[in-house]
Amino acid sequence: MATDFQHYSDSWHDGVPLVSLPEGKRANTVLGRAFLTAPALGGIRGAAEKSSWHFEPGLPPGFDVQALHLLNCGYRITSREGADIILLQLRPGVFSAEMPLSVVPELFSTRQTVQDGEFSSRLELDGLRLLIEHRTEGSKRRRMALIINDKDDDAQRLAARKVLEGPPPSETWAGLWKQRMSWLTRLGAEERPVMFDLALETLDAAVERNEGPFAAQWLRDPELSAPGMNLNHLDGELPALARLEPEAARGVIDTLAELPTLPSGCLPAFVTLDDGMADAPAWPLLARAILAAKHAGALSTPSPELSAKLETHINGYLSAWEETGTILPVWPDGDQAFTPEIFDEDLALTDLAAMLVSEIESLAELCKKPALFSEAKNKLRKILLESHWSDTRGIFLDRMSGGEAGGAPVKRMTAGGLIPLIWKDLPDPNRRAILKTLAQSDGLRSRAGLLQWEPRPDDPAAPPIRPELQHLLLQPLLRNAPPEMTTLMGAAWAKSLDDLARANTGFPLSMTPAQTPEWHPLTAAFCLRFAPLRTKMDLELSKYPKFVRALERHRTKIVGCIAAIIILLPSTIGLHYATREDYSAHREQSEAGHAETLYTLGQYEAAAQIYSDLLRMERFRSRHLYYHFQRGKCHWHLGDYAAAKADFVRAVELDEDLRLPAAHWNLGQTHWRLGQISEARATFEDVLEVFSEGYPELGQRAAHALEMLDRDRRLSESP
Repeated sequence: MATDFQHYSDSWHDGVPLVSLPEGKRANTVLGRAFLTAPALGGIRGAAEKSSWHFEPGLPPGFDVQALHLLNCGYRITSREGADIILLQLRPGVFSAEMPLSVVPELFSTRQTVQDGEFSSRLELDGLRLLIEHRTEGSKRRRMALIINDKDDDAQRLAARKVLEGPPPSETWAGLWKQRMSWLTRLGAEERPVMFDLALETLDAAVERNEGPFAAQWLRDPELSAPGMNLNHLDGELPALARLEPEAARGVIDTLAELPTLPSGCLPAFVTLDDGMADAPAWPLLARAILAAKHAGALSTPSPELSAKLETHINGYLSAWEETGTILPVWPDGDQAFTPEIFDEDLALTDLAAMLVSEIESLAELCKKPALFSEAKNKLRKILLESHWSDTRGIFLDRMSGGEAGGAPVKRMTAGGLIPLIWKDLPDPNRRAILKTLAQSDGLRSRAGLLQWEPRPDDPAAPPIRPELQHLLLQPLLRNAPPEMTTLMGAAWAKSLDDLARANTGFPLSMTPAQTPEWHPLTAAFCLRFAPLRTKMDLELSKYPKFVRALERHRTKIVGCIAAIIILLPSTIGLHYATREDYSAHREQSEAGHAETLYTLGQYEAAAQIYSDLLRMERFRSRHLYYHFQRGKCHWHLGDYAAAKADFVRAVELDEDLRLPAAHWNLGQTHWRLGQISEARATFEDVLEVFSEGYPELGQRAAHALEMLDRDRRLSESP
């Protein structure tokens, strides 16, 4: 999703982690993400929290960017004249670059020492050394090698020369891009969420081979203190990997048969290369993950060893349930429950029971044993349907103690009560009721997505749902929900995917032992599994049910007929309502939300049309500021900078209280795109003066933009 603050490229996403090119799937592949792309076009910066430097190509005047393609290991920028800028990270701290001679590499740092030679530059910054070796090829191209580490200069120089003698970046890029396109063809995802392409490589980079106790492939979890695999993530990751790399998915499934088990017989929640493993068992969703991988083409039938291990895994949960004599199974580790924030020892949760039902059904289908654990499964289903289902609320409820001795249990609606949606044969009345509850109630729904529990007046703010649970619920909800519900949650889900991809939330941005931030593989799998379901969000059918849209289309005729029939009313009133074109408040809210969904999904032309309709029919001028700003961003993405300028100018005029600094920033960017340099300079100076105190980041961007404008002016004035 486009940011409010446009950068120097139409399509550049800042903060993209760069991973080194894999060399035979080494175990430290993921640990190679030592650098991030900088906010400016085509830059890289140190990933350390206090890093103060970044490197970027200084584009010459007239270098009009036509396309920008990203890989996790680098990028390619192409101008309208066909000139390419390519940068790839070959291994941690070693970059290979290729660019036109007119592009001047620039380094921005608060503290640096520079030694320049004819073909090399040595720089010291933030405790690191940066060596840049370059040479010209022909009369228009420059090859470069960048070495960033703390080693001896001679070792850096040898490494840099070896890079220059190797294959040119354009050849390496061509092979990587061909692989990317083959993945996209296999996935069949023409319309993709933001950062979808990078999700492909993130998940691929998490696949490791033949390391330690693992027999074949495994999926690295960057959150573990030691290299290892998290089995609780497989329900999200394995089906996505099966579509991307079926052979790798089969290897991960084979590895499961070789893993150690806990004394209960259950598989552990995670295992590591140093023979460590979790004390708590993995969630009972492994058979479901393998079944989904099978449907994606990863395997035909699980091995007898794996089938036996999965049966033992389920039996470990069922045996513990029978030993405790509780009504419902209790999570072995309270932190695993989906409502861990509710501290109540007598809390009766529905999530584990529903998971076990789904796991038994999945394993029975995998092993072709319909009667497998059928008695336990039916008992669990009966308890949930009879004791935890609320006809009045239309959802499964968790139960807590009444607070006093002998008090009636308190029923609470939680996200865990949605997990029965994963049952393939959940009774239709229950399924429809759950979806209706979500569509009509804000108890578990907000603009941010699904919530952990239903907040009450005396509750603290409900925490957002955990991403692991999103995996369990997202696809069943989208697959079965009516269109009017998908529009309520579709925009929020699309936005949350974008936020996850940008690593702005706590879960996806994890730190490895080398303190390297990276995009989490589970987040990548989330994006990949979401993509094929986007067609479910029919953007024309998602605003209202069909009968409401039919009435709305014929509103003018219907109201006119009613006005003619009710002859006792003044004819002017009938004519007024028959010809009135403005939106009702409810419809305007729906249209604005629809436009936001379209914009979020990259449908800029359709979104701009809705914003135009809103501007034409909206009676309250106070909302025009936002509509002009949003339509201007749509025009920007469509490349119509003149129309974007008109909208941004109008937004700035309406922003009398200076509530929308992004409009002022975008206006400066649009002036720059149109070649109106003096106007761009004046706008950036205003942004720096007015907004730098309240918005320090925006002030820094404005100052950097003015520096680049001054550099362009000096270049144009030089002989």
